[in-house]
Amino acid sequence: MQNTEITVKVYGHIKENLDIGGDGNIVVKIGKDATIGYIINYLGIDAGIKPIVMVNDRINYNRDYPVKESDEISILPLSVGG
Repeated sequence: MQNTEITVKVYGHIKENLDIGGDGNIVVKIGKDATIGYIINYLGIDAGIKPIVMVNDRINYNRDYPVKESDEISILPLSVGG
């Protein structure tokens, strides 16, 4: 995979802190070695937040997990109400 883009859905106060409007979708450019950790760092999410990351509707705690173009990524704070 060459450099490509992936859409990441961000929720709760993480979305607000990153000043992401609308539906919370943000496009991230990734390369062939991109990981969940890369996406968290790219977005500038504070290391102290420890977000929940879901890949294809499953919680994934492995920050070294390789991200593929077809993956659906969601990032949530530990508590999200609604």
